[in-house]
Amino acid sequence: MPDDLLTSRNDGPDIILYWDVREFLREGGASRLKECAACQQYFVQVTARVTRFCSQPCRLKANPTRKANNATYQHRHREARRRRDLRRIDDAKKQYRATWGAAPTVSDLLKALDMSRHRWNALCQWEEQTHGQQRVTHLH
Repeated sequence: MPDDLLTSRNDGPDIILYWDVREFLREGGASRLKECAACQQYFVQVTARVTRFCSQPCRLKANPTRKANNATYQHRHREARRRRDLRRIDDAKKQYRATWGAAPTVSDLLKALDMSRHRWNALCQWEEQTHGQQRVTHLH
């Protein structure tokens, strides 16, 4: 007997829910039914990617130091990148002076370093804020 003949319009919401769950399980949904690692509620994993949490708040609640650790990492990463870029600028200036016997222009350095004007301006601004004047990025 077909499943749709077993239910009628007079069935209550609990019977309808039972049939919905039955269909979900029959179509292989049991493998996508997961328990949230943070709140222990059940949820359906929508994509093929393995999901441990039912929502973003649960994911963030599970690791409260994540945001602080990321901020520390970002600070270190940006500082290291800034040092590396300033060192590259200093080396390129020295090489240009040794080769051409004159001070390089900004466009000469940007071309040699494959650096954007935006990055150059950010480094100049950082030097002025930190040291009160441009040191490495000063060209004369």
